[in-house]
Amino acid sequence: MGMTSDLVTAMADGIGEFSYLSEEWIGAAQKQLIRLSELQSDSLAGKQFVYCEVAHNAPAFLHVGPTLAMNMTIDNGSVSVAAG
Repeated sequence: MGMTSDLVTAMADGIGEFSYLSEEWIGAAQKQLIRLSELQSDSLAGKQFVYCEVAHNAPAFLHVGPTLAMNMTIDNGSVSVAAG
């Protein structure tokens, strides 16, 4: 028997546009982080930082297996976001 949910209708504006850590989510994160880093380019010059996040029990429709991950790298003011 199928199940339905009203969860989507209860979400705030902007939530639910992308599945967390999906290709679309990572692309949107990259776009926003690049925009924000450009505003702070002087502060980020010469800085290096790597951030990684791993999520377990990924939704089956993402077809990524039980885990998914993303990483963000700041290298001398340049920002990149990628899966893995």
